[in-house]
Amino acid sequence: MLDGRRYLVNNKYYQLLKKLKGRSVKELVEILKIGNNEVQKIIDNLYSKNIISRKKNTCQARFIENKHASNDCLTFPRTIYWECTQNCNYRCIHCYSSSGGNNFRELPLRSVCKLIDELVLKGSEFLCIGGGEPLVYKDIYKVLNYCNKKGLMVEMTTNGLLNNRDVIKKLKKAGLKFIQISIDGATTETYEKTKGIDSSIKSAKRTTQIPGPSCQRSRGDVIYY
Repeated sequence: MLDGRRYLVNNKYYQLLKKLKGRSVKELVEILKIGNNEVQKIIDNLYSKNIISRKKNTCQARFIENKHASNDCLTFPRTIYWECTQNCNYRCIHCYSSSGGNNFRELPLRSVCKLIDELVLKGSEFLCIGGGEPLVYKDIYKVLNYCNKKGLMVEMTTNGLLNNRDVIKKLKKAGLKFIQISIDGATTETYEKTKGIDSSIKSAKRTTQIPGPSCQRSRGDVIYY
C-alpha cells in the first residue's frame, strides 16, 4: 500500500487484482473462473481495507512482482542502500564511505529519478538513504517526494546536526517514513572525538526529542568491545 501497509496475496487473487480495473463482477467471474460470491467477498474486503476506491482514477496500492531466482534469492533486492552524497558536516573517524567536506560531486536529480523508476519497475520496496549527510544533499526533498509518488518507502540515516522541528515536518511532508539518527558516543568528550569536530552530544540527543505529527520513536544501542 502507498501508506506503508504490506499484504501477501495468493496468486489466484493477485490475478483478480490485476484485472479488476474497469471490469464488473460478472466479467471477472468469466475471466478468472472464480465463483460470483467469492469475487464479491474479495472486492468487499478490498474496499474495507481502502485498497481500492470508488473514486475515479484513484489507486491506493502498488503491485510488486519480484520472483525468486532460487529458493532463497529474489531476482531483484527488496531493499536498496544509496549514499546520496559524500558531503558532510562531520568528520567521523569511523566513516566507512570516507565522507566529509563539501566538494564532492553528486548525481543530478534526473539521473536519480531514472534510478528510482528502475527500482520500482524491478520490484524494490525500500530505499535507505545515507551519505555523507543526506540533509546537505540539495535535492533530498525532491527525491523524497518522487519516491513517495512512486510508492517507494524511504528510510534516511542522518547525524541529526541539521534537524529541527521545521526540518522534521518537511521530511514527513515529503514522504519520509523512517529516520535514523546516529549518536556515536556516551559523553560529549567521546562524541566529539568520534565525530571529529567540536559539537555537543546534547544537540544530537535534542533532535530525538522533537515531537513530530504521528511520529513514533524507538531506540537501538550498539556497543563495541
